[in-house]
Order: sequence, then C-alpha cells, then structure tokens
Amino acid sequence: MSEAVPVQLLLRTLIQPDNERMQLSAAGTLTREQDMYVLRYQENLEDEERQVTLRMREGSVTIETEGSFSSLMLFETGRRFETFYQTPWGKLNMGVFPSLVETELALEKGRAHLIYQLDFDGGSSAQHDLMLRYRRREKE
Repeated sequence: MSEAVPVQLLLRTLIQPDNERMQLSAAGTLTREQDMYVLRYQENLEDEERQVTLRMREGSVTIETEGSFSSLMLFETGRRFETFYQTPWGKLNMGVFPSLVETELALEKGRAHLIYQLDFDGGSSAQHDLMLRYRRREKE
C-alpha cells in the first residue's frame, strides 16, 4: 500500500428521467493498493456525515458508503449487481446495472465515469451519469 496522497475531488451526477443534477466538491485521500486505487472522502449531508470509499481499477469501480444510510455498489460494464441500501428504517433491495465504466487512474490525477441504471425493490429505475475527477493537492 502506498502513502496516502491528499486529493481534491469533484463529483457530478445527472439523474434521468427528471434531469436532476448534483455536484460535490471535497478533499480526500488516495492510495494505491496492489492493482487498484482507493479514494476516501467525507460527504457532509444536511444532518450527517458519511464516509465514502471508492475502489477503482481498469473496468471496475466499487463505491461503499458508511453512515445511517449505507450501501456497497459494484460497477462492471454489462453486469448487474444486487445489493442493499441500509436506512435507519430498514434495508431496501437495490439493483445496479452499469452500461459504461471508464477509468483513467494515477496518483497525480484521474477520473471515473459511470453510467448505470439503479432500481429499488425491483421497482422504478433511474439512469445515473456519474463523473468523478480528482487531482493531487499540496499538503497544508
């Protein structure tokens, strides 16, 4: 495992069919662990903070969120992943079906682009277009 590199990240998501847009800018750390890059950052939501961990390598991205709302999602092009979305009120079945998983990864800068369908309890689904970019920042 390499030493943690401080990074600044920008995450943009477009959710269809409602054309809902979300953007997040955060500081995080990036390490190289064998054949993958591991990016960690805090998401500050209205009433809580969540720890987010992305494990990325060529053709595969895993996103794990920890907090009162938590999940583990695996993205590999053309492969459906069944998982759970944990809420304070219980678990929801969640399905993730990526149609695009692109990564360009290095310790200095990188990106991950994911396009995927997300459904809950086998019901309604929405298409998500997620673009993550990160860049090394100098230590403060």
